[in-house]
Amino acid sequence: MIDDNQGNLISLKALINESFPHVEIFTAQSGEAGIEIAKVNEPDVILLDILMPGMDGYETCRRLKANPRHNGIPVIFVTALKSDKENRLKALESGAEAFINKPIDEIEFYVQLRGMLKIRERNIINSNENEKLNVLVNERTKDIIDLKEKYKNILDDLPALICEFMPDSTLTYVNKTYCRYFQMSREDLIGKAFLDLLPENSREKVRKKYLSLSPRNPSNQYVHKVMLNGEEKWQEWRDSAIFDEQGLLKHFFSIGVDITERKKAEEKLLFLSYHDHMTGLYNRRFFEEEVKRLDKARNLPLTIVMADVNGLKLVNDSFGHAAGDELLKKAAKVIQEACRADDIIARVGGDEFALILPQTDRNSAENLIRRIRENIVKGNTNTYVLSISFGHATKSEVREDINEIFANAENYMYKHKAFESASMRSKTIEVIMNSLFEKSARESAHSKRVSQICELIALALNFDEDEINTIKIAGLVHDIGKISVDEKVLNKYGTLDEDEWIEIRKHPESSRRILSAVKEFAEISDYVVAHHERWDGMGYPNRLKGEEIPIESRIIAVADAYDAMTSQRSYRKPMSKKKAIDELKKNTGIQFDPEIVEAFLSIPNNAINSDTGDF
Repeated sequence: MIDDNQGNLISLKALINESFPHVEIFTAQSGEAGIEIAKVNEPDVILLDILMPGMDGYETCRRLKANPRHNGIPVIFVTALKSDKENRLKALESGAEAFINKPIDEIEFYVQLRGMLKIRERNIINSNENEKLNVLVNERTKDIIDLKEKYKNILDDLPALICEFMPDSTLTYVNKTYCRYFQMSREDLIGKAFLDLLPENSREKVRKKYLSLSPRNPSNQYVHKVMLNGEEKWQEWRDSAIFDEQGLLKHFFSIGVDITERKKAEEKLLFLSYHDHMTGLYNRRFFEEEVKRLDKARNLPLTIVMADVNGLKLVNDSFGHAAGDELLKKAAKVIQEACRADDIIARVGGDEFALILPQTDRNSAENLIRRIRENIVKGNTNTYVLSISFGHATKSEVREDINEIFANAENYMYKHKAFESASMRSKTIEVIMNSLFEKSARESAHSKRVSQICELIALALNFDEDEINTIKIAGLVHDIGKISVDEKVLNKYGTLDEDEWIEIRKHPESSRRILSAVKEFAEISDYVVAHHERWDGMGYPNRLKGEEIPIESRIIAVADAYDAMTSQRSYRKPMSKKKAIDELKKNTGIQFDPEIVEAFLSIPNNAINSDTGDF
């Protein structure tokens, strides 16, 4: 760390030790001292202040990068200077890899530092590979100069691209690796100008590089890209100029390696630092930087739109996190499809998205939101429902604070979410039931019959109209938690094994979790979770006993058991009415509440619809 302020060094050191407790940290309070420390210790990352007496940060960075031993060490500028375009360009021109503003955002600092460490790790690996290659080639280079053609054949065994060429770039020798790489024969390559293999816009730059070599500076190293069969390839080359005893140029000798994979890895790291890995949209870090960049008079009116996906937790709990991820991806897609190419769309939280709309007034923003809503409605089905709450605010005058605009947009979004989310959760319950019924037609018929039997028992117990409606709904959704059970288990032909029973027995808790997320189903969730409890306390999931079990749960238990016994199953035939009733009587006071069984037995024979067909 290089900073003339001792307090800054102490703060940075504490911040680093918190996230990386085992690293060794060296500090310097001037550019000159920092360069000397780097020479001795070869650090993995250099944190550098810009404003320092004497040698400033830019010059320090330039001198560090000028040293071949240090040019692979990532440099992060940590400064109180504005992160405007001018300062960032100066930082990049001096060789720095990143730029962090003071006061430091701890999360951004951690992400940047971790990213730089990965780049350093990759640079070390590549450097070691290059060093090994250079050592191998250098051992042979001395023998190659002026050797006869037969001795040059040893270069064919090397994995690097090796060529010899004249000042006009005419190739006089290529090894087999060079031929394989460009998919051309040696005969086709010899006599051809290698510059013709490069993109037109890079030929002059490469030509100047090798022609600048001299007896005092006979070698160089550089990176360029070529298009090979329509694919972009990156190469790292080292040119050596061969001079005679009088210092006259004879030819050039060049060694290259393909670094495409390294470049892709670096680009991926850069992409991930500004993008959300799931949706491919920009992330919060990029969004915040763009808000600052676009907060200019030329972009007014500037509108910020906040969007929040409703019911994501309910979807995660019901269908699993993979389904929740798909919901977020669909939300991202439907927003993207309605926006312009220049609009900034970012995922800024778990279920939150944010849009920056330059030169967009309130009415235009509302039209955009309306288009998104229309697309959402078109895409929703009985088994899939997406709902997004929006809020927006517009900056129309330069004096307005962009942070307040952002806060206003967020507040409006939360106000809309307060009533839209409740409606969405109710729709999601309906979607979950439809999905369950699609997974298993048997579950659909079973749930409807249990609901009917619950209604009849409630009537026999003289429940009032509201109580009867509640128990009917509870009977219909009592197995909603089975949405999380594998379809193969639900429809299995034959008896379930132990592991499958364990999975099935989780469904009451799943049902409670799903239903309790919706206000109007919260009370019902308490009845549903207990419908497998037993009168003797030997049920599940909470071993409730007797009247500890809600009466509604006791009603569902009898209705559920009766329908299960008298319905067709893939692994057994249905019981007769008489046998099923005998089972209920046999387990009265053990599994079932005697009062509920008695009420059930009072129901007229022809009142219950059944699979059996005998009543």
